[in-house]
Amino acid sequence: DAVHYYITKVLNEVQLPFALSDFQLISLHILGSGRNLMLLSPTGSGKTIVIYLGILLLRKLFKIPEGVAIITEPLNMIMSEKLSSSIIPTGVISMTGELKTSLEEKDGVSLSAPEEMFVDGSLPCLFGHPESWLSDKGKQLIK
Repeated sequence: DAVHYYITKVLNEVQLPFALSDFQLISLHILGSGRNLMLLSPTGSGKTIVIYLGILLLRKLFKIPEGVAIITEPLNMIMSEKLSSSIIPTGVISMTGELKTSLEEKDGVSLSAPEEMFVDGSLPCLFGHPESWLSDKGKQLIK
């Protein structure tokens, strides 16, 4: 079917250094079929890769050329792990001083990549915690 075809296509493009678990593959099939999905599993079990691959899958299935998925994370520690992962190209918006990898700092908020990458959709995911979205920079990026 088309969903399986596009899941395979996305996985071939991304070339993960590990095999997806059963719950991750099932989750991608659910997303690809247009149904809603709620993942409840422990930290480190692989939910974020489902989000990332799900975004790429939906872009292909529904012919969405660009865009950024905005994801709210409760802890900067979790966002730092996403940023340090070479598997998932994401952006992170954080309050100043909590991410040492930021390239830009302005108005008490730091960004993990140049602002243009968030605005033009080069990065498929943008992670932030609630306080960062309420900052002036966070509001500007959402617009």
